[in-house]
Amino acid sequence: MKIPSCLCRPQRQRREAHGEAHKQGSPILKRSPDITKSPLTKSEQLLRIDDHDFSMRPGFGGPAIPVGVDVQVESLDSISEVDMDFTMTLYLRHYWKDERLSFPSTNNQSMTFDGRLVKKIWVPDMFFVHSKRSFIHDTTTDNVMLRVQPDGKVLYSLR
Repeated sequence: MKIPSCLCRPQRQRREAHGEAHKQGSPILKRSPDITKSPLTKSEQLLRIDDHDFSMRPGFGGPAIPVGVDVQVESLDSISEVDMDFTMTLYLRHYWKDERLSFPSTNNQSMTFDGRLVKKIWVPDMFFVHSKRSFIHDTTTDNVMLRVQPDGKVLYSLR
């Protein structure tokens, strides 16, 4: 004798399998929205990332934006006289002001971000002339840091 599979299930599962509605007055549990899948973090909302076109530099159409550069040499890893090259590890920092990133603040503190925000905003295109090869360290995550002050001053650091 073969028993239908719907009879082997608990009563609630049988009702759902046959499309029966919940009893009157029984609570229906709703899932709360998953805030971890929000497209923007609270900090990015505060910076109004979606309100601006960050494919263009700040003040596009006006004068050039001054960009400060700071290089800190961490180590000279190898020197080859035969190949006439060397390898070094360095920290490269850029400073500029992007008023599109300004945000209201009562205590004048900056906000620090990881590399995810860097992909969404304008950053200067920095390169070393005549370099053979360069790369950004990415051990477990990219070694990138972005700090924004309330007036829109930006510090972008990478290794």
